[in-house]
Amino acid sequence: MAFTYCVQFGVGDESYVRAGGAALIVFFIFALAFFELYFWGDEL
Repeated sequence: MAFTYCVQFGVGDESYVRAGGAALIVFFIFALAFFELYFWGDEL
């Protein structure tokens, strides 16, 4: 019972880390695109 809980918690923790990393990458891409469009719009 405890072993199963530990395994599920470990998998859940790993999935949270993966989701957080993916969200961070997506946020960085959106921020980069936003700044690029902002500076390009400022030049134009």
